[in-house]
Amino acid sequence: PESAKYYQDRLFVNNGGAFVQAENALPDFIKSGSCIKAADFDRDGDLDLFIGGRVLPAFYPMPVSSYILRNDSQNGTVKFTDISAEAAPMLKDIGMVCDAIWTDYDNDGWADLLLTGEWMPLTLLKNRKGKLEQVQSPELAKATGLWNSLVAADFDLDGDMDYVAGNLGENSFFKASEAHPIGIYAADFDGNQSVDAIPTAWFPDRTGQMIEYPYYQRIDIEKQLTKIKGLFPRHKEFGVASIQEVLAKFPNAKPLALKAANLRSAYIENLGGGKFKISQLPLETQTAPVYGALAGDFNGDGNPDLLLSGNDFGGEVGMGRYDAFNGLLLTGDGAGHFIPVPMAKS
Repeated sequence: PESAKYYQDRLFVNNGGAFVQAENALPDFIKSGSCIKAADFDRDGDLDLFIGGRVLPAFYPMPVSSYILRNDSQNGTVKFTDISAEAAPMLKDIGMVCDAIWTDYDNDGWADLLLTGEWMPLTLLKNRKGKLEQVQSPELAKATGLWNSLVAADFDLDGDMDYVAGNLGENSFFKASEAHPIGIYAADFDGNQSVDAIPTAWFPDRTGQMIEYPYYQRIDIEKQLTKIKGLFPRHKEFGVASIQEVLAKFPNAKPLALKAANLRSAYIENLGGGKFKISQLPLETQTAPVYGALAGDFNGDGNPDLLLSGNDFGGEVGMGRYDAFNGLLLTGDGAGHFIPVPMAKS
C-alpha cells in the first residue's frame, strides 16, 4: 500500500566494517524511490543527497516528487534535512525518475544535476551556488522517452562532460517519433478511487491516415476499466475508436497525458553554452532496454568507452520479454562515435 513503512529509506554507517543503521538520520519519506546520488552540491565539505522518486504505488503513471537532502551531520551524529522546497522546487511532482547523476556540465566548479525517467524528458538542473535551476534546452526538453539510465564522460575529449542515456530501445511493438509519439492517458475514469491508464500508439486507419489509438484491445483494458464494455459493446467498435473517441466517453475525467517521442538509447553531446546534440547509439544497443552503463577506457587507447547491460523479463504477456541483449562493449574514438565490439571479441 501507498503508506507502507517499508518505503522509508534507511542509512547505514560503516562502523569498522560493520554497518549500523543510523536512526533518525533521514526525514520521514514513505515513498517508492529509484536512486540515491551523493555530491557536495552546496560546497560545504560534506556529501548531500538527491533522492529520486519513482512511482506512487497503485497510481502509475502519476508523477511523484524527488528530493534534495542537505547534510547537517555534526559531532558524530548523522543528520540529513529536506531542503527541496527552497533549493529545488521544480522537483515537486517532476515525474517518475529512474536515474540521475551529479555532473558539472559547464565546468564552473558546482555539481549540477541531470535526471530522467519514464515518460520524461532529459532534465538538466544548473547549480547556482546551492540552488538548482532548470536549464532551458529545447534539445533536452523534446527528448521524451522511457529512459532508464545515465552515465557521464568526456566522450569527445573537448574538455566538458557528455552523456549517454539508456532507453527502452527499438526492439518492441512500440514505435515512436516526434510526429507520432507513444502515449499514456491516466485518470480515475470509472470513479472507483483507482487510476486507470490507457497506453496509446499511432496506426494507419482504413484511409491510410495516422491515428492515435489505444494500444491494447478491449479484452485487456476491460480488466481494469470494466465500464468500457458497456460503452463499446462490440470489440469491433472499440477496435476502430481513436483514443480521443474513447476519452470522449468520459467527459468528467481530466486525464493526465504523457508522451514519449524517442525510444532509442542515445549519446548526448555537450556543445557548450547550455546546448546539446542528441544522436542515437549504434543499432546493436537498441535491441533491448539499457539499464546499466559504465564509462571507462577499457582498451587502453586513451578514449572513453562504454559498457552496457540491459534486458527486462517483466513484460506483460502481449508484449513479451525484452531479452535480446547480452551486454555490449562500445569502443569510443575520442570524437563522440562508438563502435560495437562483437561478443566473440569482448
